[in-house]
Amino acid sequence: MENLPDKHRMWIATVVTYSPNYIILSGIAYLCNDWKTLSRVAAGLTVLPLIMIPYLKDTPRWLIRKGRSKKAVEAAIYIERWHKKVSTEKAKHISYIIAKSVEEEMEKSSKPNLNYYFYHLFTDRKLGSYTIVFAISLFSTSFISYGIAYNMDALAGTVYMNVVILGAARYSINVIAAILEFTFERVGRRLLHCLSAGFIVVVMGVVSIIYLFTCMFWSS
Repeated sequence: MENLPDKHRMWIATVVTYSPNYIILSGIAYLCNDWKTLSRVAAGLTVLPLIMIPYLKDTPRWLIRKGRSKKAVEAAIYIERWHKKVSTEKAKHISYIIAKSVEEEMEKSSKPNLNYYFYHLFTDRKLGSYTIVFAISLFSTSFISYGIAYNMDALAGTVYMNVVILGAARYSINVIAAILEFTFERVGRRLLHCLSAGFIVVVMGVVSIIYLFTCMFWSS
């Protein structure tokens, strides 16, 4: 994400995602016929990203934490050039900010390290609220994804077509969210996240209530 310009981070991360891979994986699985062959093919495909790794630049944040200010400046200017032309004054300003960040990072590293545990997430009200919201969001979205993934046999049709439909549906939502975020300034990540997570929570609640009343009806 840090290697992308600020304006384009959201939509690129939403459009260039793993949702289309559901469709590709379904096709590969259909051709492989068994899970052993599928595992070998999937492992073989990872060779391509490994070849590309040496050509990638380290992120400025990681370089700052390592105290490598010169490399961090080069990486930051490289990223900024994706968005607009970098003037000499802008390059000097970036160098100043990174040098200051490196000094602050070095000061932090010189201080004794403190051990933090899980309960420290709830010692601060603001941090605790972030943790709770994040946990609910992950639970609600993961519940849907894993619920569908592990119950494919309960759906009509072949598992291959069901995965294709799942991938197409996910990717359609990703594209719509990216278009809204890029087109309208007032639509940001927070609004999209709250709407999607809220919709999932409401649907899960309705389904749970219906299922509960159905079980009570049949038990009586």
